Amino acid sequence: MPRRPTPSSSLSHFLTPDTKVTTSATLATLWASYGSILSLTATHPTLLPTPTKLVLKTISPPPHASSDDESHLRKLISYHVERYFYSALAPQLEGRGVKVARSFPELLLPQREGNTGVLLLEDLGPAGYPQPAGHVLSSITGVKAVLTWLARFHATFMGKVDEHHLIPPPLEADLDRIDKGIWANGSYWYLATRQDEYRDMLESGEVEWLEPWVEEVDRLLHDPGAKGRTVLHGDCKAANIVFSASGTECALYDLQYCGAGVGVVDLVYFLGTSVSGRLLEGGGDEELVGFYAEEVRRAGGLVEEGVIREQFEWAVVDWMRFMGGGGGVGEWEVG
Repeated sequence: MPRRPTPSSSLSHFLTPDTKVTTSATLATLWASYGSILSLTATHPTLLPTPTKLVLKTISPPPHASSDDESHLRKLISYHVERYFYSALAPQLEGRGVKVARSFPELLLPQREGNTGVLLLEDLGPAGYPQPAGHVLSSITGVKAVLTWLARFHATFMGKVDEHHLIPPPLEADLDRIDKGIWANGSYWYLATRQDEYRDMLESGEVEWLEPWVEEVDRLLHDPGAKGRTVLHGDCKAANIVFSASGTECALYDLQYCGAGVGVVDLVYFLGTSVSGRLLEGGGDEELVGFYAEEVRRAGGLVEEGVIREQFEWAVVDWMRFMGGGGGVGEWEVG
């Protein structure tokens, strides 16, 4: 994607006067014109003594957005959730072998009226993760690197979910309390937000074998007392993953849908969207679940492999429900 130069004067609305920008360019516009993502190189007398590549995410919803529109509210809340993640949860990952971008809130001015939020992060490429994952991972080394990242991430937050305000589905949320919290249900495809698709799936009759299980599985996955309940990444797909030059380590970004849940929800979504079917055939998926469970144990997560495998089966049913509502179900999306 071509990079469009960004006038330095426009950045003065967001950055402190002692943050000096030497280069800047627009990378992308956020979905539905909710803001922009900019690449910039900057210095700061104390925090950035040498030129450092950063990513600036600016959020400004379109003026026609309605406060009772579920899609609008989901986007709006998700950006608040992401900023909260970087301020309150990311510091807990330090020293855990779970790489996320460092944030620089100290370099930002107070929010301007009309801007829902601004996020300033290190660019993960120069930070040691220059390789985008692409669309599908076909290397077992890369897949295991992601599973290790997820296992350590999940183990870090087991038993700590209720330390944070949990934000309910968009139409139920108190908009005065969305600044400091994570989603009560991590991810964006859980049943409560996909009722229309679920009804369409039932009416089609194509996957009626799922119907007896859908609501019970949803209850089990979102039970506050579920074993191993933790914080989910919420959108663990290849597009949000970058690798080290060796391909043995990874970093993840785009944490707009992080929230409470059992870790296998992230695992199923990753396997279903981003892993070559060749690696899942012949029991390959079961081996990867076992690898993830062992990595959770090694990271200090107090949940047994048998529990993880049972929860994985629930999450597969939930994933099939989501895919069925989207118009088709296969063994995995990537085959």
